[in-house]
Amino acid sequence: MVYVRVESVADGALRGSLQQDSGAQASMMAVDNASGEVLAMVGGRDFALSQFNRAPQAQRQVGSSFKPYVYTTAIEAGRSLAISSWMGRLHLRRLAVPIPA
Repeated sequence: MVYVRVESVADGALRGSLQQDSGAQASMMAVDNASGEVLAMVGGRDFALSQFNRAPQAQRQVGSSFKPYVYTTAIEAGRSLAISSWMGRLHLRRLAVPIPA
């Protein structure tokens, strides 16, 4: 879980900061699916702390990167994405989220 504090600064812009700094690093890349154009790329939290650009340089498993395609195909085919595993149900109970029957 990430706690973000958003503040308004003098010129009307917004500034965000982490409430709890875990030191974790991450990356994000937004790509236009139609054109392949890179819309945004973030390679870490602070270049002064680490010059390693995680967006293009990190080697990682494909894992969740293909899930949107799988889920979209399933939804278009009329499949339900209901939670069926007991671990998923346990997690939802901890979050006090209504669990589908």
